[in-house]
Amino acid sequence: MDDPERVINRVDVSSPSGSVPFGSPLVQPGTSFYHVFDKPGTYHYVCVLHETSGMRGTVIVKPGPMIASTSPKQSTGQ
Repeated sequence: MDDPERVINRVDVSSPSGSVPFGSPLVQPGTSFYHVFDKPGTYHYVCVLHETSGMRGTVIVKPGPMIASTSPKQSTGQ
């Protein structure tokens, strides 16, 4: 979570100007969460449940080319 409105200590979180805050629901064992960052910069985030225990992290997003993924065309056999 990098939303300063939803954490205990706002100085623990930050994100590049113009980015939208991100967060996940509670992640249960055997499940996962992913987020696609669309702005380069440094994102400091915390685990909301364990913020007071010091569970913090940083993601550094570097600028790069946009990569598009497409499905291969199916052959109709005709």
